[in-house]
Amino acid sequence: MTGPVAARYSLLQDGASVGTYALPLTGSPQTFGLTLAAMPSYETRWQLRGVDDLGRASAPSNAITTGTTRPAPPAAPTGVSGRTDGSRVLLSWDDAGPAYTYTVRVGGSVVASPRTAGVTLAAPLGVTRSYAVAVVDAWGQSSATSSVTLTPAGASPPAAPTGVTAVGGDRSAVVRWTAATANGSPVTGYTVTAAPGGATATTTGATTATLTGLTNGTAYTFSVTATNAAGTGPASAPSPAAVPRSTDPVGQAWAASGGEAGPLGASTAAKVCGLVGGGCFQTFQQGAVYWSPGTGARLVLSGPVRDRWAATRWETGPLGYPVGDTVCGAAGGTCSQAFQGGSVVSSTAGGTRVVRGAIRDRWTASGSLSGPLGAPVGEETCGLRDGGCFQAFERGAVYWSPGTGARLVLSGAVRDRWAAARWETGALGYPTGDTTCGLRDAGCFQLFQGGSVYVSAGSRATVVTGALRDRWGASGWENGALGYPTADQVCGLRDGGCFQTFQKGAVYRSNTTGARLVLSGAVRDRWAAARWETGALGYPTGDTTCGLRDGGCFQLFQGGSVYVSAGSRATVVTGALRDRWGASGWENGPLGYPTADQVCGLRDGGCFQVFQQGSVYWSPASGAHALTNRYTRERWGALGWENGRLGYPLEEERAVAGGTTQRFQGGTLTFVAATTEVRVAY
Repeated sequence: MTGPVAARYSLLQDGASVGTYALPLTGSPQTFGLTLAAMPSYETRWQLRGVDDLGRASAPSNAITTGTTRPAPPAAPTGVSGRTDGSRVLLSWDDAGPAYTYTVRVGGSVVASPRTAGVTLAAPLGVTRSYAVAVVDAWGQSSATSSVTLTPAGASPPAAPTGVTAVGGDRSAVVRWTAATANGSPVTGYTVTAAPGGATATTTGATTATLTGLTNGTAYTFSVTATNAAGTGPASAPSPAAVPRSTDPVGQAWAASGGEAGPLGASTAAKVCGLVGGGCFQTFQQGAVYWSPGTGARLVLSGPVRDRWAATRWETGPLGYPVGDTVCGAAGGTCSQAFQGGSVVSSTAGGTRVVRGAIRDRWTASGSLSGPLGAPVGEETCGLRDGGCFQAFERGAVYWSPGTGARLVLSGAVRDRWAAARWETGALGYPTGDTTCGLRDAGCFQLFQGGSVYVSAGSRATVVTGALRDRWGASGWENGALGYPTADQVCGLRDGGCFQTFQKGAVYRSNTTGARLVLSGAVRDRWAAARWETGALGYPTGDTTCGLRDGGCFQLFQGGSVYVSAGSRATVVTGALRDRWGASGWENGPLGYPTADQVCGLRDGGCFQVFQQGSVYWSPASGAHALTNRYTRERWGALGWENGRLGYPLEEERAVAGGTTQRFQGGTLTFVAATTEVRVAY
């Protein structure tokens, strides 16, 4: 042999490998020896294929023929079968081995010569054919044939496509669907139809199509038909609605508002760009759409709001671009629109006004047009004290200053009282809180820098400030013991004092006593009878306190105390007599409540006071001492009280065997319990 030397060689017998060998080659041309078990007697073709180390084989060599006779022709093929697939037939049979090929005949003519045990052939629909298969050996000898008869079914138009969906684009839609069943003939194309309008698109088999030329903002459905050699099939069910929308934000905003059927109507000009900040706008029959990168696309409807914006130089003015659409239809025939630099509000009551900054923020937070203030009725006014501003609304105003922020001042008695106090220039200054209502008895109040204003159905609007307000607040404000204030505070009293009256009392203060509650009732009346703070009692040093025994109340003053109970009138107790009474246990002690004011001018500068269960006597020389034993006191009285030989008591009654004893300046009185006799010893 000649040619390239291979690592190994595959020996082919009649085209089939009988083994792979590493052959020792010698000489030129190269020769080798190979011993086979037995040489066939019939004509045999021998060939070699070179095989490399990876098992890859070369093309077969030329053939060497041995033997003089041929084998018998192969047997007829077995297992011949077939099936149809539309306009095709698929034939198969049992494999006779690699040394054989095959022929397929129809009507005696060879239509295929496959080298493997199967073949696919085109076949006319509805025509019955017999397919005869023969085996062919290496000498070209054919076997007898084995046949199968097949009839491809007749074709019909495709079924309706299914699963149609659509996604809107800018004046377009992308439609997708599931392929139709072919029904015996391959689908050659699809047609998509839009409704309304009837726009169509076709494909040559793809199951996706894009329809263009649609109207943005219109809802479309889409149906699909399939076509094959037999015709066009039925239409699919319509897709869910899809709405083409502009990718241009101005067009999108117009479409979202309803397009031509919306409040803007039809376009009257092309979009214009190049505005400040990279903005654009487009005009329509009833307004315009303005857009900027920072504010988005906003509808500006024709009318007073748009006119006022125009008067401020559109987007180049202090209002800037709109940040919301024009909104109309609120109470009072109002329209409003928010802009970067403020809001424009138009109403029947107040005309067209601009609201901006902190005042706008507070108005908006309160509910804007639907809130307690209603629509603005004036423009913002600045230049007030401390750099403040205000703006009037239908039902009040908003006041602002750098130190207090923006506050609502609602129309009514509170605002009128503040006005009477000269607004922010007066003692109250700016409001530090909003007008707040809903208090007890239909009350309202408002906090200011210099105090508060309170009003109720049963009390006029009154200013409460300073220590008096603080004490009233600590007592529970209008829900406390005092109720609402009924008059402004009055100052200029003794020792720099002030007071203020309330529904159920008053609050008094001085530089040395602080602010104290004086509740309406017998205690206050007794203090009044003593000439208030200018009298001997002076200012209160504690609040009116009730809840004592027998429904009692008391109050401490600079010059004494006032006590009252259900069984005793309001009485003043002062000095050493009060101290002695207190040491005995106040109203809970043996003396009970005082029943009369103290009496002075007695002998040696003495004083006394009568209580429910006795008396207290005092003189500079004897001090204050109580007489609580009725028999002892009566015996002392019969002997001339302090003017008698006994003089003033020097101590309290003491227990002794069989009774009590009490020492006086001039002697002793001893009470004998068994007989109630009182014995005198000088």
